[in-house]
Amino acid sequence: EKIEQVYNMYNDAGSGSFSKETLFLASRSYYFVAAETVLSSTENLDGETLRRLELKELLEVLEGPVEEASTKISRVRCRAVFDGVEGWVTMAGNNGTEYLMASDGNLEVVREVPLTDALHEGNVLRQLSHGEKLEVLEWDKKNPAEDVRVKVKVKGSTDMGWVTRASADGMQYLKIQ
Repeated sequence: EKIEQVYNMYNDAGSGSFSKETLFLASRSYYFVAAETVLSSTENLDGETLRRLELKELLEVLEGPVEEASTKISRVRCRAVFDGVEGWVTMAGNNGTEYLMASDGNLEVVREVPLTDALHEGNVLRQLSHGEKLEVLEWDKKNPAEDVRVKVKVKGSTDMGWVTRASADGMQYLKIQ
């Protein structure tokens, strides 16, 4: 029964098959930063610090987890979603601190916003309502107005398009779940 529920969740519009895009969505893995930590250049703890990670920042897993040789601490290679910087992060310290928490990487609409057919404010497909859930196909691209936009698929429907995550003046339309 559970397998059938998962299958139905990813079954493209009842077609009995999965598209390449749907399979890609289903295979992605995300974490959000739960405690102060850094993104470093190597799998080992002695790598160069690339930058500090912000609390609640979203990371896409690229590799791992792998166990760091000297300390037996699990680390993952990931990409920071909002700026694309790639590196290694410790998942949990030996004292029990959880640096990363699992996330589905989905977004939720917090302010009504149009879903359009193009990155640069194309035709409006429909208005997205507060509380709607979105699966991200492409993260953060800026349009000429400097709005931050994402390409999404609306959960529970076949609607796909571009939506403003944050306007150039800082207005937030979407939040990470």
